[in-house]
Amino acid sequence: MRSALLTLALLLTCAGEARADVIRMTTNYYKVFGATAQEVRESINRLKPWKGPRSMDAQTDWAVHTKYSVGEFGGVSRVRSFETETTITVTMPVWSPPPVAAEDLTNRWQRYFTALLRHENGHAATALKAAAEVRRRAGAIREGPTDQELTRKISDTVNAVLKEFREKEDEYDKQTRHGLEQGAHFP
Repeated sequence: MRSALLTLALLLTCAGEARADVIRMTTNYYKVFGATAQEVRESINRLKPWKGPRSMDAQTDWAVHTKYSVGEFGGVSRVRSFETETTITVTMPVWSPPPVAAEDLTNRWQRYFTALLRHENGHAATALKAAAEVRRRAGAIREGPTDQELTRKISDTVNAVLKEFREKEDEYDKQTRHGLEQGAHFP
C-alpha cells in the first residue's frame, strides 16, 4: 500500500512538471499626420500616448507573470505546476503620406520607422529572454521544507530575474541612446 502511495505521489509530481508558457504580443499604432518633416515631428510629439520631457516616439511594455501550485508530497512541499505568461505591447507611430509629401520625406520616414521597430524589437527580445530565464531558474525549483518557504523561494527568484532583465533593458537603451544609434530619429 505504501509503495502504491509513493508511486501515485511520484506520478502526480511528474505530471506537475508539464510546462505551459504563454506569450502574448501586441502592436498598437497611433496615427500621425503632416506633409512636411516638421509637421510629422509635431504630430508625433502631440499624438504619442505618453507625455514627458524624455518620452520616446515608441514604447515597449512587457511583463512576465508566473502561476504555480505547490503541495505536500511525502512530508516535503513540491511544485505541482509551473507556468509563465509573458505580455509584450509595442506602440509605434504610423504615418500615411499625403499625396503632396515629397518622396524624400517618405523614404526618410521608412528608414526611421524600420530603425524604430528594430529598436523596439530589441526590447521585446529582452522580455522573451527574461521569460526564458524565469522558466529556467524558478522552474528548476522543485521542492522546499514548507509550502510557504517554497513559494517564497520561487517568488524571490522570479523577482531577481526580472530585476536583472530590467537593468539589461536600461543598459540597452543607454547603449543605443534609445534607438538613436540605430537610426531611430526623425526627421
